Amino acid sequence: DPFLVRALSHVVIPKGKKRILVRARNASRLYIDEKLVAETGFHNISSSAHGHVYEVDRSLSPDIRPLHRGDQ
Repeated sequence: DPFLVRALSHVVIPKGKKRILVRARNASRLYIDEKLVAETGFHNISSSAHGHVYEVDRSLSPDIRPLHRGDQ
């Protein structure tokens, strides 16, 4: 059963270089000033049990929680 969640907000971010981390259970898109700046794809989980297991990239944040299988 597909569903869609749309969240909008007006936020003023101070000038300067920023990093944004987008994590989603499935596909997502992040727009800033109506420009697509980040997106995650749809799940592509094989039922063959031969998928890749990725290491957690702790360079993003030392306290980042590992994602579940298939999450992005």
